[in-house]
Amino acid sequence: MSTRQRMERPMMPPFCVLCRVPYRRSGFDYEDFTLVDFRPVQTYPDDWAGHPEHCEWFCPSHLPLTEGLTHLPAAEALAHIRANLRDRDGTLPGNRTAGSAEEALDRAGGLRPEPHPPGGSGPIPVPAGLVLLVGPPASGKTSFVRALIAHGRIDEDAVVSSDEIRAELLEAPPAAAESDEADARIFEERDRRITARLAAGHTAVAESTNVTPQARARLIAIARRFGAPVTMLRFAPDLDVLLRQNAERGRTDTTAEDVRAYAAVMARHARPDQLRAEGADAVHDVPGRAQGATSAEAAAHFSFARRTEVSGLP
Repeated sequence: MSTRQRMERPMMPPFCVLCRVPYRRSGFDYEDFTLVDFRPVQTYPDDWAGHPEHCEWFCPSHLPLTEGLTHLPAAEALAHIRANLRDRDGTLPGNRTAGSAEEALDRAGGLRPEPHPPGGSGPIPVPAGLVLLVGPPASGKTSFVRALIAHGRIDEDAVVSSDEIRAELLEAPPAAAESDEADARIFEERDRRITARLAAGHTAVAESTNVTPQARARLIAIARRFGAPVTMLRFAPDLDVLLRQNAERGRTDTTAEDVRAYAAVMARHARPDQLRAEGADAVHDVPGRAQGATSAEAAAHFSFARRTEVSGLP
């Protein structure tokens, strides 16, 4: 597909990435929108169907802003466009004023205001949508989601765990089920479950490491199909804490060297600014042992919405 070619095959309906308004409420016709191809950051098999991560819809008003940026990945190009809009006149698409509550809505995909930080007026609100847990093995992700479930903050079905799917599908512990074919089955099933929840307007919590841009792009692309907000929760303990927690788990499938390698990737490729540039509507660090917080206390920092209206559908 050539740059800025209008899509003719089924894909996510027109939904200007800057306006964040479905085309039926935009004042434009379907054919007025243009799908812009930015530089891909992942490849897809020939039989893949869906909305690729490097393609974004633009309405006629905002299409000119893409000129000279299609050589960049979509997330980087959008970061440039939004920064330029704010720097130019202090306003954002829809006449939102920079620094206002409306700007917070824009940063959150037009779906919710930017949440209060811990220690403010109550827990951080997380909208119904895609929640990516980002962190190395042994960083506390599983203990965190178990605490969320135990305290009724999310439903058990909301959590989509790659490790649990591996054990469920292959009837073997993770260490005995490592292969490219097994991984393909696991991620296909994970994507299917996440898609089903987002299509119904429910929260889907992706419990896997998600420390690489490629892993996150695959999930962000699914969320964009439904106009679902993306919240990323970072688990970034110090390396010594990670190694201690890994030893305490007593698992043999993840070595200390594995933990070090994942932590290094996290440090290089999962900084908060990078996660926002990739398309996260909100990024929060989850407190842990280094902050003196138990899993239950960390869970109490967040309040999860159960359901939202699905947008971006025909």
